Amino acid sequence: MGATMVSDFGKRAERDEASSSRPEPVESSEDAEVSLDPRLDRLIGTSLQAHYDDIVAAPLPDTILVLLAQLDAKEKNA
Repeated sequence: MGATMVSDFGKRAERDEASSSRPEPVESSEDAEVSLDPRLDRLIGTSLQAHYDDIVAAPLPDTILVLLAQLDAKEKNA
């Protein structure tokens, strides 16, 4: 005999809302600065640079090349 799973998600959400008080938002100052661990900062920077390099090195899609050729042709005829 298989077990039937009954979701109490809605009930749980209602119970959580009723029983918990929401924390007050933290006021931020324009002068406040968040700093990351320098190793994490370098890792993120290296990863972003690698993604950017891949995008820049990727060939243009044929549809873009066709559009560019059409623009060049129109400029030569104008």
